[in-house]
Amino acid sequence: MGDFGHFDLLPVVGGFGPPPTERQTTFDVAASTFAPHRFATKLPKDQTSLELTATERCAMIELTFAPDTAGHAGLVLQTGLGEAPTLSEVRIDQAQGHIEGVSRASHGGSPPGFGCWLVIQIDNPSLAEAYPFTPEQPLHHRAQLEHARPGVYLRFVGAGRFTLRIATSFISLDQARINL
Repeated sequence: MGDFGHFDLLPVVGGFGPPPTERQTTFDVAASTFAPHRFATKLPKDQTSLELTATERCAMIELTFAPDTAGHAGLVLQTGLGEAPTLSEVRIDQAQGHIEGVSRASHGGSPPGFGCWLVIQIDNPSLAEAYPFTPEQPLHHRAQLEHARPGVYLRFVGAGRFTLRIATSFISLDQARINL
């Protein structure tokens, strides 16, 4: 993980919150499901259940937030984490629950400009807010950001279940869209 073009997704409860190093959460390995086609766990700190299934270039993630998290449940997407940040980009269409971008994060071994293009579609996009951020600050009222370490914060209107479809491509954004 983290060779090149990587990005992190983290369900959160309570708002935009602290820097990436403090957003960590825990899960109980013994109470989790690990199978070739499925990973499922509970994140007790954030009162969230997470289920994931993936292929080589795509994934589906289902997040279930507890009822008492309504209005405070969200998702953080962060690109460019690592030792050598390079210019990456994120774009948000809040009304459609759609995110696109490219992570050019690299720990070496990839040519300049190489990146992982990504498309994320939230199938039930009841978003109260969606905005990009840098590690230093949220950038409300913006839908696009180019930065060494851009991120996206999404806050859902209520609690309940949210499904994310994710596709990637090392070729182009168009290819990531086709993969979705």
